Amino acid sequence: MMGLPQPSQTVSGRGASSIFGSLCADCAIAASRENLVNIARFGRLAAQSQNAQKRRAEAQRRHEAEKRKWSPATLPAWLNNETYAQKIQPRLAGLTNGAIASALGVSMPYAADIRVGRRRPHPRHWQELAGLVNINQIY
Repeated sequence: MMGLPQPSQTVSGRGASSIFGSLCADCAIAASRENLVNIARFGRLAAQSQNAQKRRAEAQRRHEAEKRKWSPATLPAWLNNETYAQKIQPRLAGLTNGAIASALGVSMPYAADIRVGRRRPHPRHWQELAGLVNINQIY
């Protein structure tokens, strides 16, 4: 890694083993901090690459096309805002983010927001979520 302290020796009397080799605790913390900053910088650059922007644009187009194709008439009569809020959303906490993301074809961060109730998914996803939490009709 560029710019990391070299683990060639320890500070007298404070030597400790770390993932960077033999560094004192203070040096290991500094090395970890610098490494994290470098990784974050790389991640921000990668997220704005042409390839990443192209993938985001394709996903947005795909999701908008799905919304346009969807008809509210396809939802069962019992599956409405109230059912989603009172029966389905509370049970999503028992699922993993991965299960939600996979079932709906959405990103993990969006699935996490759905799971904890920060975001309400488009109604076209409600039937799939109802099935995931074993609600297939009003009780």
